[in-house]
Amino acid sequence: MVFQDERNKPTHLICDNDPNFTTRFDGVFESEDVKVVRTCFRAPNMNAHIERWLQSLKVECLDHFVVFGEDHFRLLASAYVAFHNTHRPHQSLDNCPLDGHSLKPPPKWTPKQLAARRLSAVY
Repeated sequence: MVFQDERNKPTHLICDNDPNFTTRFDGVFESEDVKVVRTCFRAPNMNAHIERWLQSLKVECLDHFVVFGEDHFRLLASAYVAFHNTHRPHQSLDNCPLDGHSLKPPPKWTPKQLAARRLSAVY
């Protein structure tokens, strides 16, 4: 299979209980030492965290590019992962990135400074 050429081989496959995933399907992955883990019945939100992350990958990265093959996809995805983990603000962390460095807060302008700034933009 394809996994023998991969540097980081998968160890688990998480799939729902769709009837398309038969025991024969499971056998293909188990022959490659990949454990097949099924989600619970009637639990549509069981993979909510990964589905939300994939949505972010799609909306914030892949929707802005035309992907030319698997290598290009891997390059874009790895660049997005690096951005996501170092620079992207996260609401759950008080709009700080995951690496713990806080973003520089926006400057607080006084009304006088705002008026001067507006005037300088006009001239």
